[in-house]
Amino acid sequence: MRSEHPQDDCRRPSNHTPNAPAHQQTLFAGGEQAVSPETRAAAYAESQPKLTRRLTAAMDALRAAGPRGRTRHELAADLGLSLQSVCPIALRLRREGLARESGRRPTPSGSMAAVLVAIDQGEDQ
Repeated sequence: MRSEHPQDDCRRPSNHTPNAPAHQQTLFAGGEQAVSPETRAAAYAESQPKLTRRLTAAMDALRAAGPRGRTRHELAADLGLSLQSVCPIALRLRREGLARESGRRPTPSGSMAAVLVAIDQGEDQ
């Protein structure tokens, strides 16, 4: 039977204690990690070829763009990836000294975005 007042249906059961901890499964079994180091290592090793292909494709796109470079939005369109997938790739290229930011230009939404340019072997950062 429903109450006339919808908020009455949302009340906590009468046996609920306000300060009692909710039952929650732990992420650790017996104090040990639930995922073994071997599993993590295997997952990392499996992800490397895909990441390498994406890094190579991003560098190829940046080199093809020349000094005009590419924004992350343009790279995403060139590579057929989402912007969320391209951002870590761009960060890694910058951290490894393979690309640098050079100026800004508008994105499709009208906001300004940094332009990535490939760093040639002989070029200084």
